[in-house]
Formats: sequence, C-alpha cells, structure tokens
Amino acid sequence: YCWTLRSDVLKSSKEGNESQLPDQRLYTNTFQALAKINREEGPRALWRGFVPKAIRLGVGQSIGLICFQNLMTSI
Repeated sequence: YCWTLRSDVLKSSKEGNESQLPDQRLYTNTFQALAKINREEGPRALWRGFVPKAIRLGVGQSIGLICFQNLMTSI
C-alpha cells in the first residue's frame, strides 16, 4: 500500500506531463520524475492524498467484509 500511493502520485504527474508537447515535458522517465518531485516539492509530496485514499480503502473494506459475512450466514 505504501508503494502504490507513491506510484499513483508518479502516474498522475506523468499523465499530466504526457499531455504536453515533447519539448515542454517536465519528466522523461519514472525515476527522473521521482527525483524531481522529491527535490522540488519535498518527500511529503509523494504522500499527497494519503488520508483520502486510506479512508476510501477503510470504508470499502468494511463494506466488503459486511457483505461477505451476510452472504456466508445466508448460505
């Protein structure tokens, strides 16, 4: 989970980067994007969106567990 959050930040940054013209792109590859984000925005930028994602995962897992328990008791 900890790595997927950082990869989501990198993916979003690279997707925004891909929409620009080739000579205006900020990032050339994933490792260069990781280094540039870390250097320019700081390491906390890689954890952007942690709280909403953690809440969404917690709620989703709780709903899934309740549905599974109800299904198992009805069988």
